[in-house]
Amino acid sequence: MAALPTNGVAFLNCSDAYVSQFGRDFQGRVVYFGEGPCADPQILAVQEDLAGLHVQYRAGEREGSFTLQLLGEHNATNAMAGLAVALEAGVDVEAAVAALEKLTAGDKRGEVIEIAGATILNDSYNSNPEALRSMIRTLAARPAKRRILVAGEMLELGEQGPELHAACGRAAVEAGIDLVVGVQGNAEHLATAACAGGVPSLFLPNSEVAGEWLVKTLSPGDVVLVKASRGVHLEHVIEAVNDRVRPDKRC
Repeated sequence: MAALPTNGVAFLNCSDAYVSQFGRDFQGRVVYFGEGPCADPQILAVQEDLAGLHVQYRAGEREGSFTLQLLGEHNATNAMAGLAVALEAGVDVEAAVAALEKLTAGDKRGEVIEIAGATILNDSYNSNPEALRSMIRTLAARPAKRRILVAGEMLELGEQGPELHAACGRAAVEAGIDLVVGVQGNAEHLATAACAGGVPSLFLPNSEVAGEWLVKTLSPGDVVLVKASRGVHLEHVIEAVNDRVRPDKRC
């Protein structure tokens, strides 16, 4: 904000009290988006199911709805950020919404992968406490024989890291996740908290060991969320399952 000129535009998340306060003293134009009362465009309601993320919104005097092909309720706020920028740039609201509905998950950013009768939600590109809790709710909402969380360490959280991981473990308990696996470093606190809440849990030291574990554990009907900070390289877990289930067939 300090570097933004007065003829610039600040786009701030109204749902975040810490972020939204930055617009108080800015002399330029401020556009708020999100769920809070100061937001325009504003999220009115969000519902997630197997058909997608259904978002009802208000933009100016207009109310409407759209469906995102992206996992996690947090993507509704991301969509509002994009919509806010588009409208400020003069894009027609219908055209902006149509573009949002065409979005698909990027590499390791909420991909849905079907393997051997099981479903893996590959969100291994990055992680933070808020996004992880959102994806835990996504996992909990999907029909499955077992819902398994494979959560790698969330890096760069400072001295609050252990407690923030533990809080996510408790969120997994509250969501009714069937099995929790923490991978690397502070993720041990996540697994410990889930275990204390009565959910079968274990801690594994790295992605390679986690991949070996999932190969032996995965069963038809399972839905597995794989999510971690980039430095944990949790995509190796999915690669291990792919290599075992879909080996190269050569003469």
